[in-house]
Amino acid sequence: MAEEMHVLFGGPLPDTAALGRAMKELKFPFSIAPPASSLDQHSGLLPMRLRREETGVELSIFNGRDVVEELAEQDVDPGFDRVASFRWSADESEMLAGLCAAAALAKLVNGIVLEEWDGRLLQPAEAVAFARQHVKAVKLPGREPGTRPADIKRYLGPLLKLRGDLVLVGRMLLVRPVRHLLRGATFAPLSDKYSFRLWRYFRLLGDPEGRDCSAFLHEGQWHVWQPHFEALLFETLAEEVFAHLGPMTTLADFAAHPPDPDNFPTVHIRAFVLSGQRDQAADYIDKMEHHKPGNPYWRHWADKQRAFLARDIDDVCAESHATEAETIKAMKLEHIWEPSPFPVELPVAQRPRSSEPFFPATPWITRPPWLLQDVPQHPEDIRYAKDRLFREGKNILLVPLTREEAEARHRGGENYVLAARLADGLHVLLRWSGNDRYDPSRFKYSLRTIHVELCGSNGTAQASFDEDQGIAGSFRLGSITVFKPRTRQSFWYCFNDPERGDTTIWDTREAGKTIRTRRELSEAERAISSFPIPAFGEFEELSMRTLAWLRSAGFGELI
Repeated sequence: MAEEMHVLFGGPLPDTAALGRAMKELKFPFSIAPPASSLDQHSGLLPMRLRREETGVELSIFNGRDVVEELAEQDVDPGFDRVASFRWSADESEMLAGLCAAAALAKLVNGIVLEEWDGRLLQPAEAVAFARQHVKAVKLPGREPGTRPADIKRYLGPLLKLRGDLVLVGRMLLVRPVRHLLRGATFAPLSDKYSFRLWRYFRLLGDPEGRDCSAFLHEGQWHVWQPHFEALLFETLAEEVFAHLGPMTTLADFAAHPPDPDNFPTVHIRAFVLSGQRDQAADYIDKMEHHKPGNPYWRHWADKQRAFLARDIDDVCAESHATEAETIKAMKLEHIWEPSPFPVELPVAQRPRSSEPFFPATPWITRPPWLLQDVPQHPEDIRYAKDRLFREGKNILLVPLTREEAEARHRGGENYVLAARLADGLHVLLRWSGNDRYDPSRFKYSLRTIHVELCGSNGTAQASFDEDQGIAGSFRLGSITVFKPRTRQSFWYCFNDPERGDTTIWDTREAGKTIRTRRELSEAERAISSFPIPAFGEFEELSMRTLAWLRSAGFGELI
């Protein structure tokens, strides 16, 4: 790209305010600070701002037909006898300032732009298109990845353009129109300005206690600086948000959705009642009362819900309608709300008109083929990836890597995943913690951790091996957690304390009972838990040490 661009024209020049307005009308991301000044005799830096960053471009004005002819080296409008020359250094923001200012000025003075690199003459419209092309290609200051509502809107732009039945309200992505249920996703901010927490979000509008039934998805994956971030976001919204919530069209669907039994699911009782299914509500109360036999809270809860069932249905509906209106107003959702009767207020044949619209997850943003890959199914198959997801009870590799790419990340101290399968059928997932080259807030880890997951029919064991601070070049076993198959609910945990030389074990395999044991490490266990840093691609020894520890600690076998 040339470091100079010229505007050939005739007549007077506008002032800086007019040039600034022209750039704004052309939607160029530059501004010129007041006070306004004449460009006619300008020479030197023309200060500008690229969004919030200060920049600028050198501007000089030359007069005379001879100057025009010398620069153009071809026939141009005989009325052109002046030149405005914009010059910049190698800085990209200065280059964009020159391109945008030259295009805007050419439009204002009805001139032409000479692109000095190859001697092209550009009409004003061509110069504007040329500038826009470069603005689009360059990563601009102020557009660094973020998680503000405006950033979320930008990420979701292609999906919102494709699906008119979705709407973004603040940090909520919702199906519209809304009658009695909110269905969608929320993007909750975190202390890290480059990350958010993604929740599957659904709520009964008529619930006076305002409970939502959210569930967060893939904790720690939503770093907006990752190159795969937007592809993963669109894929997750389709597969894990709207594939679940799109078919939830009635209050009966909502009521039957499996609740968290420890989350006091009063809202499900109201949904059953408003859907006209009082008997199902009564059965549900009985089920929850016996969820934890002997627990006085649940007896009290059941008595309170039976009192709710005894209320006049018209009173319940009036209360719920009022709550809906208050909730809609508080959440600023009036533009997508369609007030409707509850099913219980309608004859059975008319109840479908109170339902939410069915939301199919098609059409959708196409998932790129490089995003996901299954874990290996054969012992000789070893695969690598940047990370993993846990979905529907199984691991999925996120952004597959070649062995060479993974080894380069290993050498550079970056995080990556190795997936394999042992001869006995256990799946192995080895995750190295570390840095990431794209992380704008990255820092060099002084110590690294290896997480080893072994998946078997009796559970999934996750062992954490930490780099030993006391012995250079070695790792030690810090802890092991065993999860139930598919649910990721932990039921066995041990923690090793190297300073005390002991281990503590929590075992909850007996229903409703936790057995805690603390004892000294045996010499054999000390030998199992400490070893040199493994080489790239090594996973068998880590797997064997984990299995040996589980046997020694009394857990037994994973398969």
